Amino acid sequence: MNGSINIIFKKYLLAAIIAILGLVLLIYGLNDKNGQDSLFVVAAANIFIGGVLAVLLSSGILKRNLVIVIAALCAAITVYIGYSSIESVNDSIVHNEKRTAAELQTVQVLTEIKDIQKAFKDQNGRYASNFDELKNFFETGTVEKLQSEGTVPQYKLKKKEKMLLYNANPPSDENMTELEAYRLKYEFNNPTNIPGLDNFRRDTLEIPFKESFLSNKSMKANRARFNMGEFDIDDIKYVPLSEPKYEWTMVAIDSAIVVQDTMPVLRVYAEEPIAKYQGGTKDTIGFGNLKTGSLTGTWE
Repeated sequence: MNGSINIIFKKYLLAAIIAILGLVLLIYGLNDKNGQDSLFVVAAANIFIGGVLAVLLSSGILKRNLVIVIAALCAAITVYIGYSSIESVNDSIVHNEKRTAAELQTVQVLTEIKDIQKAFKDQNGRYASNFDELKNFFETGTVEKLQSEGTVPQYKLKKKEKMLLYNANPPSDENMTELEAYRLKYEFNNPTNIPGLDNFRRDTLEIPFKESFLSNKSMKANRARFNMGEFDIDDIKYVPLSEPKYEWTMVAIDSAIVVQDTMPVLRVYAEEPIAKYQGGTKDTIGFGNLKTGSLTGTWE
């Protein structure tokens, strides 16, 4: 009797252990809280099925050939799921790379549009209503640039100089400021011959906006880092990496009422070219608020 029990025990023990282990892993993998992928679940199922088949084969319920067929089928399913998982991972990596590039490039282009619109408003008192108007300003507009030469002399103002500036003689042990140096030179023509003031220059010049904009080192560095190529005014109306290409929507109102005040407002926006998640919904990206007048971007 004991011998028969030992034979049965040895015959089914390993197979039973494999089946129980597979069942535990299968239950674990099917629990969403554990976050296991389909490949883990299939592998656990194969371990469980393998154990069950071993028990059935040992008991003589299933024939060897049938067990081999079932095992081959399970192996084929595992190979297929494994291949699909690898492809899915590769697709996710490619998607994430495109998403990152799209985020960087769209924010860069929107920042460029915002900078040109700010300069346009400074000169015209309103925002450009379309990209043709924005392009014309880029090509023909001008901006003021401060030309700076020399430094503020290390000099403590005397009574005569303070009287010119403030019509008073306030006590001070500090050197004169840049504003004081500017006024003494350009308003009063350096009447007391302050040493070094003749070499101090602060002039405002008008230069082409295009020249000023294209000389921006930060803009050029970002475009190089984000693989965008050189700035082209004709390209910024398109959403980067959009397929097929589509344009930003630009809404400019010259006289909007904002908190009991009237001011120009602007909004530039579009659907993002690549969703955050593969197969997910695309959000809106842009800047500007028609109700508040803010030019804050959705990424800020």
